[in-house]
Amino acid sequence: MATYKKNRESKALELFQSLDKEQVNFVKLRKIEASYKIKHWIDFFEKISFMDEKGDGERKKWEKWRTASIIVAVLFFIFGFANYFLFVFTFIAIIGIFIFSNFVAKLKSIDVKNQLRLFIFPLLSFLKEEIDQEQKVYLHLDLSQINQEAYLKETIPVKSSALPKILTKIYELNWIKASMQMVDGTDIEWEITDKVRIRNITKRGSSGKIKYKTKIKTKHTIILTSSFSKSKYTCIANPTEISPKSDSSNWVLRQKNKLVSLALDEVFQLEKLLEPIGNCYRKVKPL
Repeated sequence: MATYKKNRESKALELFQSLDKEQVNFVKLRKIEASYKIKHWIDFFEKISFMDEKGDGERKKWEKWRTASIIVAVLFFIFGFANYFLFVFTFIAIIGIFIFSNFVAKLKSIDVKNQLRLFIFPLLSFLKEEIDQEQKVYLHLDLSQINQEAYLKETIPVKSSALPKILTKIYELNWIKASMQMVDGTDIEWEITDKVRIRNITKRGSSGKIKYKTKIKTKHTIILTSSFSKSKYTCIANPTEISPKSDSSNWVLRQKNKLVSLALDEVFQLEKLLEPIGNCYRKVKPL
């Protein structure tokens, strides 16, 4: 990370301008599918992670300035009726609103989900010493916002015109899939699929007023497949955990874990993936 210490002092937009073509394409589309050596992946995401961290900080700063400008504009507009000279400051504040909003919009356009710098980049950095440096790592990554039409799987319409009314939408996205070979020759494949249920509820409160509420539930499904060479390992796993794909050369183990959260964009915890990988190795013994 020290590599980009100088760039870290510059603005996020300047960092964006310094990205190569493939990095720019990833930031714009939030998607990539390729096979590179682990060092290339770390270098590829490192600068983008710095840019995203810088951009998040700058965006919050400009949003505060925009809020302050709105408050100032409203106050000077109100008091301007008593002193017309104060209307000048109202117009200045309005100009400030447009300027700060422009900064916020530009920073949002290059914003990448925090999954990148808080989960994916740390994960690849952690696994660097465990992965065969000469072998390519396949990575399919889609950091798009899940609650959009492209990922809508099902809509459960409102069943009655009477309150409460509940409109349910279910979205599904296989947002990350990877395969890699470890230094001991073991092949590891894993993927994470999110299934999000969003319920928009319209009901009448105890006071008689109409209330609106949104409930979100996200299910994370982790599928991990590991292939151990029979010439190096013996399997001590439960027979039900051994995949039918096992052959005369390899033990193939498959795990499927499910996690639930009540948020839409919760950052996936690193240990939630490292733990299943560790479990795979606990189910075999070196010969």
